[in-house]
Amino acid sequence: MAGFSASSDGTYIYILGGVDQNFTTTATLWRYDPISNTYNTNLPDYTIPTYFHATAYLNGKIYRVAGRERSRTGQSPLP
Repeated sequence: MAGFSASSDGTYIYILGGVDQNFTTTATLWRYDPISNTYNTNLPDYTIPTYFHATAYLNGKIYRVAGRERSRTGQSPLP
């Protein structure tokens, strides 16, 4: 996995998107619990698969900012 981003709510670390080993852009959302050293991978995906984006946790929500998506014609930045 590469090109993902992560944010924390102070308890968990949320990991969003990126690309997998086949360079397929993902829309995954994982939650890591550093106390138990476990991942929850059963969270719902977000809407647009991206990589090289930024995230922030604010007031109970995770915000994804910018990034790139992989389309049939190559790579393109998000508006």
